[in-house]
Amino acid sequence: MLLPVRIAWRIGWGRQMSASDRWLGSLLACSVEYSLYGLAMMEIGLGYLWRWGNGQAMSFLSGQVMPPFGKFAPARVGLLHQPHQWNGWLIIFLATGHALAACFHYFTLRDNVLQRMFMTGNISNGRK
Repeated sequence: MLLPVRIAWRIGWGRQMSASDRWLGSLLACSVEYSLYGLAMMEIGLGYLWRWGNGQAMSFLSGQVMPPFGKFAPARVGLLHQPHQWNGWLIIFLATGHALAACFHYFTLRDNVLQRMFMTGNISNGRK
């Protein structure tokens, strides 16, 4: 439920990369960020299809959302489960790399990239 709010905030009011950022670093950061958004949306969709395909209701805001269609054949449910699992591992891999890149910026490059990720943006501890 919060993913659309996060995406809207990022597009409208979220931090913007400065023009002085390295172009390759900016390209990689944006690619990973938008990939994580897309993969998170896919994970949600695949999860709902997988559960509904099994004939299970989904809990949403303390309410039960019943499957909008009939139960799938077991082979089709398996076809939904595999990409759901691989997608989850890909999210973990990219998010870990993203966190390690933020640590690299903070501890090695000693720039303000990590501070720009916070909403306040004014955390200072002697970094450039």
